[in-house]
Amino acid sequence: MDDLSEEPADPEPLPEARHERRARWSLAGLLLALFVALLLYRVLHAGRLEETTLFYVGLPAVIAITVVLTSRPRSATGTILATITVALALAGPLLSEGVVCLLFAAPLFYLVGLLIGSVVDHFSRRGPNALAAPLVLLALVTVGAEVAG
Repeated sequence: MDDLSEEPADPEPLPEARHERRARWSLAGLLLALFVALLLYRVLHAGRLEETTLFYVGLPAVIAITVVLTSRPRSATGTILATITVALALAGPLLSEGVVCLLFAAPLFYLVGLLIGSVVDHFSRRGPNALAAPLVLLALVTVGAEVAG
């Protein structure tokens, strides 16, 4: 009778539970990185160092490191968007005052990356050879734009 009252041992966690756990850890990592960035900003502001290289290089570096360590893209779109984020974060310090223009242009970068990633993901689901047609079309459009320009 005692055997019936015992609950069976927990089976291996479901994929959804693992996915939920990974999502929570990613969110916790992102929040920790944002907290570190805010703390860094407060320290720099308190020391009147907000106009220094540490501010213009340090905060974008924290953003880039956060994206690299917390993102786990499983699609071409996710990989493209994470790469764009890291590239924009690293390009910011190189542009000095041009970082404002970079902020205004960032949505265009993300939009183009989202469109290209969506096309690649769509065709990659159909098979490895289905991706050849869009790449050939992209090459022809690029050549046509160069000839026209």
